[in-house]
Amino acid sequence: MKRRSLARRIGALLLGLLAAALLAELALRIHNPVPMRLRGKDLVLPTNATTRLTNPGVPGLDPVIVVQRNGLGLRGEEPPPPDADRLRIFTVGGSTTECLMLGEGRTWSDLLARALERELDGCWLNNAGLDGHSTFGHMHMIEQILAEQRPDYLVFLVGINDVDRDDANEFDLRVRRQQQPWWRRLVTASELLSTVQTLHRVARAKDFGVGHIWNLDLTKAARVVESPQQVDDAIRRQQDICLPRYRERLVQLVSMTRACGAEPVFVTQPALWSEGVDAHTGVAIGPAEAGHRSAALSARLLELFNQELRDVARQQRVFLVELAAQMPTDTRLYYDWMHYTIAGAERVAAIVGEQLIPHLVARHPERRRRR
Repeated sequence: MKRRSLARRIGALLLGLLAAALLAELALRIHNPVPMRLRGKDLVLPTNATTRLTNPGVPGLDPVIVVQRNGLGLRGEEPPPPDADRLRIFTVGGSTTECLMLGEGRTWSDLLARALERELDGCWLNNAGLDGHSTFGHMHMIEQILAEQRPDYLVFLVGINDVDRDDANEFDLRVRRQQQPWWRRLVTASELLSTVQTLHRVARAKDFGVGHIWNLDLTKAARVVESPQQVDDAIRRQQDICLPRYRERLVQLVSMTRACGAEPVFVTQPALWSEGVDAHTGVAIGPAEAGHRSAALSARLLELFNQELRDVARQQRVFLVELAAQMPTDTRLYYDWMHYTIAGAERVAAIVGEQLIPHLVARHPERRRRR
């Protein structure tokens, strides 16, 4: 009798959980408050949309930020007609490319587009950055959106979202949906499971210190001091596992970009992480807590990925923009460890433009504007 009673209770519990899951699925299909840009492996971008964001009191940003998306779901002007004589350029990256807390005309991509227009005739640039995207997501972006736009150049600002990433095998399969495992198809089809997946990705990004941290104050930041063994372990893990897979994905990005008729441009990734001091306040940055490790160690790990980018650029004959080494370590240029203020985006655009524009002018002399 006791076994039957226990079995009934377990059965009732399972039925209750199933009913709750079904109700949650229905409710989320009616209205999902969690914005999702990735369902399983499919990009889902809002098109022709305008978003108004309120600045939570962060210095260096506008009080109200207006973000607009065109018919592609990207930031920038609508794409020109297929037969238009335009140089089609996309900036590709994560949140440091998308610049979600910078309004229209404020992102470094916007400023770079204007600088290009002053020097080259017929340039069109769109911002294909997506918050949280790593090189895994960039491959999906090329496959699902950018390739059919017949780009001439894809400018990749990459690295920061690839630190600690070791799930290359899962994402590198990149098979069609009908060939995906049943559980992946289930996640893609379910609003509830896709939402859980999105929340998990957000939590993981914050744990690694790549989420948004509003108004970072170095004077109040917690301090972290790793042992030599902890430092060695962190570096060894990147070198043994993450960096070789990162290199493979970079080579694959080059191949995919050239396969769709475009040329890649690599940009090294800057961040406020440093073993030095803040140029604005003079506060030592290195001991400050950045995610689950110190800013000094974070800087060393990011530099490993930047060096990998430089090596692949040299071997694959990809034009490289050296942004990381030229971006000042200055809290006036960042509102957290990696995201730019208005002044920061202006500095990024200036550095990228100084190196990229002469390269494009040399490749397209017929488009050079006469002064």
